[in-house]
Amino acid sequence: NTVLAKKIATLQLRLAPLVPLPEGPPHPDFPKTLMAFHLLTEDQLDSIAHYYHQSTPHRFTHHYPATMNWDKDQADDIQGSSRNPYANLSDKERIRIKRRKVGKFIGLVGMETPIEEVTGRVQASIDRAVERSREELRR
Repeated sequence: NTVLAKKIATLQLRLAPLVPLPEGPPHPDFPKTLMAFHLLTEDQLDSIAHYYHQSTPHRFTHHYPATMNWDKDQADDIQGSSRNPYANLSDKERIRIKRRKVGKFIGLVGMETPIEEVTGRVQASIDRAVERSREELRR
């Protein structure tokens, strides 16, 4: 089956490791192949984002060729807030978003952010700002 053989060959493609700034070895879970990338767990994705200064603001966050735009508030909202459009995401959908962000960060093609996600992030940001303003007015 040529389609299957092509898919297997694609998944066996080797990925170039990314070293952290200012120096150091690649993350221990940095995927060596495209298959390994698709098998990363949520904990591994979170750990990679942190290792490369993407989940917690750092002086090196924006010095990489790309950023993950790993919004820690969004990640918290995804898991906890009922007013957030991300709150109803399944584990699979949440991991898919994180995997896409890591993939884009390491230079994989086809990892563009869907417009629905951008719209949801903007709305969530507006909702947080409105809530903060309401809290300020109550004080």
